[in-house]
Amino acid sequence: MQRLSIIIPALNEAENIQSTLERLQPLRSRGHEVILVDGGSTDDTVDMARPEVDRILNSDPGRARQMNVGASQARGDIFWFLHADTLIP
Repeated sequence: MQRLSIIIPALNEAENIQSTLERLQPLRSRGHEVILVDGGSTDDTVDMARPEVDRILNSDPGRARQMNVGASQARGDIFWFLHADTLIP
């Protein structure tokens, strides 16, 4: 089975992050990883995300920079970059 690495760059997404991560839990339970790359949030994004992700990485802000940091640490066969406010069906 190929393993997904779901990489989520985030910056001050406390309002949205739980809804996004909630929908990814079935994938986590099947062995796929969820990585949040925080760009220096000053709200509760990191604390809210902690129980719902496999790893939290820190990065300077900037979506591309954060995505590269996540990709450098991802262990999956396929990388899926997801905006922090995206709700998958």
